[in-house]
Amino acid sequence: MSTHVHKPAFFCRCRHRITFAPYGLINVNGRPLDNIEPQVLKFKLLEPILLLGQDRFSGVDIRVRVRGGGHVAQIYAIRQAISKALVAYYQKYVDEA
Repeated sequence: MSTHVHKPAFFCRCRHRITFAPYGLINVNGRPLDNIEPQVLKFKLLEPILLLGQDRFSGVDIRVRVRGGGHVAQIYAIRQAISKALVAYYQKYVDEA
């Protein structure tokens, strides 16, 4: 018998940003969050996670693909997409439980 576990997935699309959230860490264009440039704006990406707290974020993986625009515009687009995906995840799976 197969033991396939269905993982929830959320897609948030806004212009040039796509966020996929199933379970655990943050990757942007296939790279870990530590390799994001410019380093000064890396905390902008962490704002939604810091607002929620590490305990609520620990069970969620986020993979983000972004293209187009400049570095700063991409950082803000990623931040907004992460926020929308986390809100959708918590509305669907955490609030109903």
